Amino acid sequence: MAALKKVPHLDGDMAMKTVTYFRASLLVPLLAPLMLMPFGDGFAIAILYLSLAFGGAQYACFALFLFIFLGKLRSVSKILYLAISAPILFIPVQYAGWVIFTLVKYSRIDNFLGILPMAFYTTILGYSYVSCVFIAYGAFRSKGWIDDGKYF
Repeated sequence: MAALKKVPHLDGDMAMKTVTYFRASLLVPLLAPLMLMPFGDGFAIAILYLSLAFGGAQYACFALFLFIFLGKLRSVSKILYLAISAPILFIPVQYAGWVIFTLVKYSRIDNFLGILPMAFYTTILGYSYVSCVFIAYGAFRSKGWIDDGKYF
């Protein structure tokens, strides 16, 4: 409960800081496939499992960097801009992981064009997660559970 604090204009209700919400949201791509595991093995869940298998390590490193970097941002608009930019910023990280894996396993890189489908997939899945995070952000703000006035 350390992330929640009393906000006077919310009549004593607890509100989360904006930066805390977006830091916590970094866990969604790692936890969503695991949380959906008990609900079967449909196509959508298989896509989430594959994203964790092929990009989990790269995303964990990327999320750690974003977690630290979010603390350096001093405005809500910069935090929102970073959240919107994150899927595009992740593409080179994802590609670097693929290159390292290919070099370790095969000692060569055969196909530099592998970035195209990877970038497409990363962008679609990334913006799906970001959309969910922003929808929840709007809902939480409207309920007073996030206070943009005190983002730190």
